[in-house]
Amino acid sequence: MAETTGNKEQNALLTTSDILTKVTQIASSTLELREILDTISLVIADTLNKDVCYICLLKPESKVVCIQAVKGTAKEAVNVFCIQDEEEIIHKMFTDLKPVMIEDLRREPKIREILNPQTDNLCSLLAVPVVRDNKLIGILIVQTAESYVYTEEEITLLTIISHNIGAAIRNAELYRSVKAQLDELKVIHEIGKAITSILNIDELLPYICREVSKAFNARGCTLRLLEGETLQIKASYGLPDGVLHERPLRLGEGISGNVALTGEPLLIDDTSRMPDNLRVPGIESTSVICVPLSIGEQVIGTLALYDKKDEWGVVAFSPSDLNSLITFASVSSIAIENARLYKAELDKEREVTQTKDYLKTHRRFGGRHYYIGHQWHHHLMEQGS
Repeated sequence: MAETTGNKEQNALLTTSDILTKVTQIASSTLELREILDTISLVIADTLNKDVCYICLLKPESKVVCIQAVKGTAKEAVNVFCIQDEEEIIHKMFTDLKPVMIEDLRREPKIREILNPQTDNLCSLLAVPVVRDNKLIGILIVQTAESYVYTEEEITLLTIISHNIGAAIRNAELYRSVKAQLDELKVIHEIGKAITSILNIDELLPYICREVSKAFNARGCTLRLLEGETLQIKASYGLPDGVLHERPLRLGEGISGNVALTGEPLLIDDTSRMPDNLRVPGIESTSVICVPLSIGEQVIGTLALYDKKDEWGVVAFSPSDLNSLITFASVSSIAIENARLYKAELDKEREVTQTKDYLKTHRRFGGRHYYIGHQWHHHLMEQGS
């Protein structure tokens, strides 16, 4: 028997209610953000009978990370890819922060070219902005293989879902931020205890670079110490081997030279936009934080981290990262100074021991001893003189 209009509307309402219930449960779960977005995109693609569903996150430097689910695929097949939007086409699409519907993408080549190249066979597009604090932070997109006019009900449903996605992103970011700060503080505490017990400076400096890189999930680290008017790289981690042999920096030269000169930390979230006086060839990076190593008011060196990473790739360091690194640098500075003092004491003891041994060895010759240029010289007196 043919389905009545009333039954169709009731079934549509049930479907909408089911989708919203599922999405709300997923968005409010304790899953990692990646898994939340994977699952939501898969639910939308399947239950709305759309060929593809994307959930895109806008990142710095016009980078867009997209989660893509295709209708009828398993969760393991959910794809992650990145696109670049140098012309800011996405922001131009959402100047009023309202959904964008395109019945046939062949009439919109500029929009088509920033989408996943593997979806060139898809025609229609409905893009709903994910908004937070009146700012675009992501996009929810569905597409079909044929040209298609999306209904008001579909637009309303995806708009509600976009609010759920926005809440999930906010919760995940808050959770990650708090967890990261606690993890960093815990690691800094543990490393602090460890480095204050390492008195061999040749072991200490590489250890600091390695552990701080891991703690901040950074690609690499350099530790420079001030020698006269120049900063020399004394240890590094995660960077090319040749970095240690890079020429020293003068005070005021490059990021580290500037930090050493002013005594002020620096956070650069996009190195392509930094002033020319901070540029130094040799270390390629996107984002940098650099802090002074100081004993009291005296700067003894710098500690720099390059390119923080998360599950989406390279991300910018945050002010919270900078504050944590300042704390870590304070502990490191004390450990470095202790190791230097310990080395100086060992050198003195070694010199005294060598002097005593020399005198003991040559006492039987009855000659004169002269201390010239940090070395003992023995002059044998001539017999009978």
